[in-house]
Formats: sequence, structure tokens, C-alpha cells
Amino acid sequence: MKKVQVVRKEVAFKGRLLSIILKEVKNRDGSIWLREVVTYGGNASFIVPFYEGKFIFVKQFRPTLEDFILEFPAGRIEEGETPFDCARRELEEETGFIPKNLSFVYEFYPSPGFVDEKLYMFYADDFEQGKKNLDLGEDVSITFIEKNEALKLLDSGKIIDGKTILGLLWFRNRFG
Repeated sequence: MKKVQVVRKEVAFKGRLLSIILKEVKNRDGSIWLREVVTYGGNASFIVPFYEGKFIFVKQFRPTLEDFILEFPAGRIEEGETPFDCARRELEEETGFIPKNLSFVYEFYPSPGFVDEKLYMFYADDFEQGKKNLDLGEDVSITFIEKNEALKLLDSGKIIDGKTILGLLWFRNRFG
């Protein structure tokens, strides 16, 4: 069977955090098609933090949506950093909590049709107090929401962030 081949790549845009690559692809039937692919230039970790019967959410402004949304703490993996270390760092930076135990759950591509970003999901349920230390320009507040209320927000469509939806569905499947 013939393979699909990328026959040409061209950088259409290069920014600080991402690039857009035009890829010319030769299909198995010989046809050629052009695809626009976002190269994120890194991956990210996120954490499902559950503390004393409540989830720890962050509420932050997302310029793409021009609104504040509820989501689990997350962030980009820095050069030389492991997904595990990123998850610990981001949780403390955004919430002030340091996980005593951090369990790896999944790694996945949230939107492989056009972006190469990979996400790593972790779970934590035991914490010590650290120090919130937001990155420059971040506007983040933390919110504690009881398990049943968070699952109601999920079921009613009020949680709109994909990684947070996955984290809540995983939690419900795992713990009820």
C-alpha cells in the first residue's frame, strides 16, 4: 500500500509561541492537497486538583474567547522541563498549592487535525501551601467548587475548556 507523503513544507508565519506551516501532501491516490498546520513549539501539562471534596479551578481571561473561563491549572512545558515538573510548577504558580503526590493520567493531542501540541494530564489530591506566582500579564483567580456542583457545571455545558471537560469526565469515571 502506498504511503501518504509530505512533499513540501513552507513556513507561512513564525511568531513568538507558534508557527503556521503550509504542508503539501501527496495522498495515496496521487492527489496533492495543501494543509495549514500550527506548530505550537512546545507541549503543556494540566492538573486535576481535588482538595477536601472540592476541585481547584482557575478563572482566567482567554483572548481567543475574549472572556474569562473556568479551567484546571495548566501551562506550557519549558525547555528542559519534564511534563511532571511543569504540572507541579504551574499548579503552584496559579493556585499557591504544591502537590504532595502527583499522578500521571494521560497524554494526548487535543486537536491533531491542525496543531501538534500534546497535553499531559495529572491528578493530585494532597497538597501543601506554597506561593502563588503568576507570569507577567496573567490575570488568574482561584475558585474552589464542590465535586457535585462541578459535575453539574460540566453536564450543563458551563465548563467549555476541553482539557477541563476531559479531566472532569475522567474523575467521574474513576471516582464516581
